[in-house]
Amino acid sequence: MEEKTKKNVQFALRRREFLKMGLAAGLFAGIPIGIIPKLGSRKAYAEVLKGSEAVAEIPAETRWAIAAQGLTGAYVATVKAMLDAVGRDKFDEMMVQLWAGAGKGSKQVADALGLAGHDAKSAAETVRLVTIVSMGPEFEFEIVEAKAEKAVYRWTKCPWRNRMKELGISDDLCSAADPAYNNGFAQSLNPKVTASLTKAMPWGDPYCELVYKLQK
Repeated sequence: MEEKTKKNVQFALRRREFLKMGLAAGLFAGIPIGIIPKLGSRKAYAEVLKGSEAVAEIPAETRWAIAAQGLTGAYVATVKAMLDAVGRDKFDEMMVQLWAGAGKGSKQVADALGLAGHDAKSAAETVRLVTIVSMGPEFEFEIVEAKAEKAVYRWTKCPWRNRMKELGISDDLCSAADPAYNNGFAQSLNPKVTASLTKAMPWGDPYCELVYKLQK
């Protein structure tokens, strides 16, 4: 009973630590100061914000970048707190469940954008496009192979990794989630297409490599 109380206290402390770090540093981690337009004095800025036209004055790409960086920063801070609270095995299990579901749900975005995934090549490209649209413009990739039966994509830059570096987090927060999301997404497009993670930056590789295959 004493041990359980001790764990509850530790988790409560971690929660407070997350609220302090995640909602402050996490939300704005990595947003370059220069990306935010100068709108004058604090008073003038408050006046401008009263009208919805203020948002329209900020370039769409800037809004996208700020929103994506806020999302990835808050997420990284959150899952770091989860890892500390529940331990590696439970954390990986939770990530697989959450991101497999997110992958399946991403088909709605693909459908809305008119994207298909009938084979390995088109599924890989659809996943790539939706991932960038959903998670931000910081992703960079290279196509190693793109055939109907097999496609190999390497993600060389990633916003999740950027936020981890900025927040000083060295733990592996991604390698369980990545294949779950990509495979869940690919199979929602075509149940005969699978996706697997063969290399990952959290494992020490210079990039994350995903292999999509069309099963016969």
